[in-house]
Amino acid sequence: MKKISLVFKIGLAFFLFGFALWYQQWWYNLTLAALLAGLIRWEKLRLFRFPRQGYFFAFFLLLMFLTQAFAGYGKVLLTLPFGLVLTDSGLSSALT
Repeated sequence: MKKISLVFKIGLAFFLFGFALWYQQWWYNLTLAALLAGLIRWEKLRLFRFPRQGYFFAFFLLLMFLTQAFAGYGKVLLTLPFGLVLTDSGLSSALT
């Protein structure tokens, strides 16, 4: 039996990632995030030089999945003093 190539697996994973952003269901997005993380771990891909960068990337992907699943950007996450608010769109733009 022929093995599926790594490039095809990664392409499929990122296609599913894009579909999950469009589909906007939290359970589906969380499952795809876990599958993508499992694929990267199983294939022993090294995306970053230091482990902390990978953990930050995983947290950022999870945050993006969840904010998309819970009705998209623009929700207020935290109300700050002096009339300031932290929204998920502001947080994602600050991190990118």
